[in-house]
Amino acid sequence: MIDFIPEKEYQSLHAGYGPASPASAVSRHPAGNNGQVINVGREHVCVLSFEDGLSTSHDSFLRLGELAAGSGIAVPESGQGVVCLRAAQDGLLLVNEQAMGLIHGIDAVICQSLPNNEVVLKSQVVARLQRVSPRIGEEKLQQVEDICHQHRPIIDVVPFKQFRVGIVTVGRAAPGNWKDDMITPLLSEKFKEFGSSILRLEYVAADIDSALAAIHKSIRYGADMIALVHSLAPEPYTTLLNALQTQSGTQGLRVYPGEFFSCSWLGPIPVLRFEATCEGKLVESLIDQVIPRFLAGIEITRDDVEALRGDGFNPPGRS
Repeated sequence: MIDFIPEKEYQSLHAGYGPASPASAVSRHPAGNNGQVINVGREHVCVLSFEDGLSTSHDSFLRLGELAAGSGIAVPESGQGVVCLRAAQDGLLLVNEQAMGLIHGIDAVICQSLPNNEVVLKSQVVARLQRVSPRIGEEKLQQVEDICHQHRPIIDVVPFKQFRVGIVTVGRAAPGNWKDDMITPLLSEKFKEFGSSILRLEYVAADIDSALAAIHKSIRYGADMIALVHSLAPEPYTTLLNALQTQSGTQGLRVYPGEFFSCSWLGPIPVLRFEATCEGKLVESLIDQVIPRFLAGIEITRDDVEALRGDGFNPPGRS
């Protein structure tokens, strides 16, 4: 088996290939009992290994990166004992945390990644794979490959869908109240940031009929997502939810209630609700987490909402 090893990495190896610093690029040098250096270039060392298997193959280690990568990851890059995974597109990073735990449990490969559900940019390094030691036993390496096969993709970047969004802000119809509304501008900018468009933005009075009429008007104009900003009391808000449920048709209604955020569905149209009285920093962190997931097509579950609501939601810098 022939390995092509980056010269800098070869200098750091303490076993297997013997001493470094060959006298010339064409000279042969003994490498202990495991292999022999047959050529040295400016950047790589070519080694003939006398052992079969995957334990010293950089190609095999690079293949792990290919197996771990999803369709949103560019061709993995290998250098100095590390395989880098870069985003092939702007989008939301998805990390299979269960599979990552299984890989780390084998103690052969360390996989470091950015946090799950993080917004990433094209060409950004999102994960690195590194061997625990320069020589990995073939059995352990095969176990890692099996995990990558079974749980693929381990690392992926999902592109953002482009929605036509209708924003309905309830209870701030008076012109003087518009200046106090911080949430609607935040939502508008966040949707635009990820490539969606604001189809309609309407301020209506604080009553159920006005809110429902504005929602349906946005849908008739072609909106495929509604953002509802309101400060309704619990009773009228429940009435609004019941009205949405009655009008949802055969698609069914899924409601994930939270103190500051909830999601319901009017047929196939998601209706994202934000509490207008929510503290500025809190709602900003909430929007930063919620909007990218929906635009990437990642549905927020009840557990997610529980983590985002009330005392369970702790934005950065908030104890």
